[in-house]
Amino acid sequence: MKLTGKHLKRIQLAIMDGYSQESLRRMVRIQMDVNLQHVAGGANFADVVWNLIEWAEAQNRLQELIDGAYAENPNNAELKALHAEAQGWFAPPPKPEASKSEPIRVESASTPTKPHHAFLSYAHQDADVMRELRRQLGAAGITTWLDEDNLEPGTPEWQSAIEEGIKQAKCLIVLLSPDAKKVEVGKYRNHRGVTPAEAHLPGPGARG
Repeated sequence: MKLTGKHLKRIQLAIMDGYSQESLRRMVRIQMDVNLQHVAGGANFADVVWNLIEWAEAQNRLQELIDGAYAENPNNAELKALHAEAQGWFAPPPKPEASKSEPIRVESASTPTKPHHAFLSYAHQDADVMRELRRQLGAAGITTWLDEDNLEPGTPEWQSAIEEGIKQAKCLIVLLSPDAKKVEVGKYRNHRGVTPAEAHLPGPGARG
């Protein structure tokens, strides 16, 4: 902080309370390694102290002067109070906190779907069986695509989403059960040339 005339007057009075001109000369020589007569003259002791303070301020050694005056006479009440008060004068200003900004996320216009090993097709009546199969596949390191994980309720183009899931899968697994036979599983065979063998579906003429 920038010290005012009142601050400098406070320093002058404390030094005059704790020192005579001779003891001040010794303190300045010991604590600051300068000769008092070379840096501060004056017609009287008050002028000498004031000129010393202005010299120390110009040399950016004012805190050194206060610390040295207290170190040489720590039992003086005025110097002790001045030293404690001056700690706040010369303390560096607190650093402004860096503003916390959210990391910029850059996303492409179309983020590709993460490929899966297998697309699971099942009748919803077989959900429990499907989940057990999925658990076993996951234990073997095989990832699966499921409608209940990848389709939110009310998805407007659910058919397109399912087809995209099939595209990203390396194989199609269909759970065939009496309930599943009621579902038109044959529609998956037509997707990108998927054959009955690739889709794990019965071929034409095979018995379900």
